[in-house]
Amino acid sequence: MLRIDVVAAALLLALTGCAGGSRTPTSTEKAPGISSGQAPAPAPAPMVGRGRVLNGDDYRTLVAGATYDFLAAMHGRVAVGDGGCLILRDEAGAAQVVVWPPGTTLLPNGRVGVHVPDVGEIVVGDRVDGGGGFFDAPLAEGGPPEHLPPVPVGCAPAGASVAVLERVTRRSDS
Repeated sequence: MLRIDVVAAALLLALTGCAGGSRTPTSTEKAPGISSGQAPAPAPAPMVGRGRVLNGDDYRTLVAGATYDFLAAMHGRVAVGDGGCLILRDEAGAAQVVVWPPGTTLLPNGRVGVHVPDVGEIVVGDRVDGGGGFFDAPLAEGGPPEHLPPVPVGCAPAGASVAVLERVTRRSDS
């Protein structure tokens, strides 16, 4: 029994030594555009803010204040649902209120739809594919986290599915 304890302890020490410790650089080359003694520019921080409800003339929609790393696939057609909120209706007819990615804005001149950064305009009737996650309205017990907007009364009952899109693409009907 002592032999197993000694082997287990040695293995644990070996694994601990492999997992930690500092790494010695293997190259002294500088990255392009960085002079000696100059630190590289930090990566931009992820966009984090408050979720918002955007109100158009005859509709409204929800926009997240932060991006997510969810893996659920979403497909459907954009429509105006209960309470005037934009929804995503799948081929079976099920619908979820949509929470668009950060930076999404309403379309101007009374057009019903949104402009999604790096995607472009999406109007009612467009088919979209997306990636994200589903939450139950009101998005969290006791209210939504500040980076998700509250679901307006009338748009979805408590416990209804809400689609939070992280990524979205517009599909062609052809």
